[in-house]
Amino acid sequence: ERDALSAAHRRLSEIVLANLRQHLSKVTRGQPFVQAREARTVNSTIDGRIEMGPIVSMEDIYIALVSARGNQVEGAAFSDMSISLKIPPLSELRERYMPLNGKDNIDAADIDATDRLSYAWEAHQARTSQRESEAGALIASGADPAKIRRYLRGGAPSQSRLDLWALALDSTVQPGELEDLHDGVIAQEWITDDIIRDDVAERTADGNYFPFEDLIESLSLTLSRDPWVGTNARAAPHQPMALDDEETSEAVPPSSHVPFEGWACLACPFAYLAESINSTLYGVYRAFYCRYWVRLVSLEMNIDSLPYLAGLCENLVYDVAPELVANLQSIENSPSVLRIAFPWILCGFVGYIRPMQLQLLYDRIIAYDRLELIAILAAGIIVSRREALMVAQTMDDVRDVFSNLDCIQVIPLLQNIVFSN
Repeated sequence: ERDALSAAHRRLSEIVLANLRQHLSKVTRGQPFVQAREARTVNSTIDGRIEMGPIVSMEDIYIALVSARGNQVEGAAFSDMSISLKIPPLSELRERYMPLNGKDNIDAADIDATDRLSYAWEAHQARTSQRESEAGALIASGADPAKIRRYLRGGAPSQSRLDLWALALDSTVQPGELEDLHDGVIAQEWITDDIIRDDVAERTADGNYFPFEDLIESLSLTLSRDPWVGTNARAAPHQPMALDDEETSEAVPPSSHVPFEGWACLACPFAYLAESINSTLYGVYRAFYCRYWVRLVSLEMNIDSLPYLAGLCENLVYDVAPELVANLQSIENSPSVLRIAFPWILCGFVGYIRPMQLQLLYDRIIAYDRLELIAILAAGIIVSRREALMVAQTMDDVRDVFSNLDCIQVIPLLQNIVFSN
């Protein structure tokens, strides 16, 4: 299995390099991978550049994943993948996430803005005040990450979230580091910059993120310039694109991570944490990316890698609702469980559920130090639409079931999929 995924990782890296060079030749017409910003030609300006697709599309990543040929588990015809993975059973998930199942977890931090006039909101006013006081004390004392993580199991008060995440992730940015990166963004133009800008523009067409377009672009471009990412990320999405030629001996881009389709959306929820980019905000985003997000495109055997997340989602849906999987398979051209969930997983649900709910989900990812909650939520959403899916007869019927996820409440869905009988 490891060899199969390693081969898939190499194939994806080859696609990245080929598409990067193609983008270079068509968009900049022979200009180098990096140049002084004032030296850009008319052909490389926003008005004059040739529109191209992403260097790495979601479809590229999906094909690389499902084309890995290993030893498929007997009786796993419900899976799009052909590799055998160690997926935890529900009993193990219940034990791991036991604190999610109880009244201590259902506090004001989990009440969305739309529910603030309801009984649930009124009943938790006292708990809200208590949680805010606890958060303030933890921040003032500079509590260790483990203690902060335990607190985050119950969600974070909005006004304290950035500071709590910074402590939990130990996301220190050295003095002057952000300024140097920002100066680099201003001084130089990398071949990946326009790709990131296009991705930001597409993701911020969503009304939830449109007001934060400049901040999201700043976070995304700065991260792409940061060599710290390449040396500290917990996984490598592809082999390094280091080019030993007259242009540059640096990695392309300096972070060593070529942006994939939807890459900019991973910065979107962080724009709600601060009004402008600063060391704390950037440090949190960088740490979250290197610890969690980078695994979304990691074709490895490790826990929380993309194959693991995909397999966990598929297995959970099949274990809880096998009749649902069978019905999907009986519909001609109907998307599979993985096809339905794949864009949700790859984008960390950004653009699919409300920002408030994303923050509650990310609280728990940090609290339990597990990205697998993304896959569990994906399974929970699919199972929650079981009744509608069981009467679906066409591919369009299936797509309509998931056309709007605005009403999704993260914590109840996680509780339902993990703890229900």
